[in-house]
Amino acid sequence: MKLFNTLKYIFVSSLASPSRIFVICLVVVVINMLFKGGLFELLSLHQNLKKVKVKRQEVAKQIEELDMKILRSSDPEFLELEVLNRFDLAQEGDLIFVFSDDKIPIKNQGVKK
Repeated sequence: MKLFNTLKYIFVSSLASPSRIFVICLVVVVINMLFKGGLFELLSLHQNLKKVKVKRQEVAKQIEELDMKILRSSDPEFLELEVLNRFDLAQEGDLIFVFSDDKIPIKNQGVKK
């Protein structure tokens, strides 16, 4: 009974101070967020927000580049360069290098001594 009266006294005396009530409420909210996973969800959403912002900047940059291409599309020189680059074509007089990935051993093929 003494324990109950002591806890009752502590509880009632803590309700007399607004700052103590605030601290108790804050502790209850933090414990609730930890046990229900709300705090972890909040942190996860914050990380996702950062990723979305970065992706948004990348898309905005791509849109800007495409807008510039649209504006320059009336220029015949730009169209020619775009076609050459996109389809791997070359103009007359251009020097073309061909590299092979295959290693062909050279052995006296067809050469008589």
